[in-house]
Amino acid sequence: MSNNALKQPKGRKPQTLRRETKPRKLRLKSVFTRVWGAFLVFCAALALLSVLPRISVLPSDPVDPNNSMSSSFLITNTGFIPLRHLTVALALGEVTSAVQTNPKDAHVYSTSQPSIKSALVYPDWIDHRLDMDESFTVSPSQVFQGTGWGEANIAFVISYHPWFLPWVRQKYVHFHTERQTNGNLTWYILPNDPQPTSN
Repeated sequence: MSNNALKQPKGRKPQTLRRETKPRKLRLKSVFTRVWGAFLVFCAALALLSVLPRISVLPSDPVDPNNSMSSSFLITNTGFIPLRHLTVALALGEVTSAVQTNPKDAHVYSTSQPSIKSALVYPDWIDHRLDMDESFTVSPSQVFQGTGWGEANIAFVISYHPWFLPWVRQKYVHFHTERQTNGNLTWYILPNDPQPTSN
């Protein structure tokens, strides 16, 4: 009798332990599956972002500090995807021909969005091919002749074909000048502009 009484608890303990540990293993497996799935989605998103086309537009200081149009703008393919049939157009906002030499006469220039319908294209800006890290330079002085251009509000509209897409994509980059305390003009980019369509 005493031997049977001792054996019964020993036989029940493994059953009790199995009931407690089995759901715990399932929960751990479920958590691991979810974490692994989230990690794979994150990696896929990073991979997709890394191959999306990217273009940068960087202005230089004006060659003539009082002539905003004497600046040049470096357009670079900063992504991995080659860009085909890349064309640059210059959209106009406000441009003044009054060169101000006195900083006290400077005014805050409008930063309203230049109209894409007014975009001008110079022949040398048409149909470029840019592979990764390749670039070329444009200057508004190629369109605006003369030396009397002061404050300005412009945008570059860049159209291109990524090699894996059959349709045209656009990038819109908005710039405006600010006159410094020494009277010189400097270009600044305006972030977060919506990319307009040609319609």
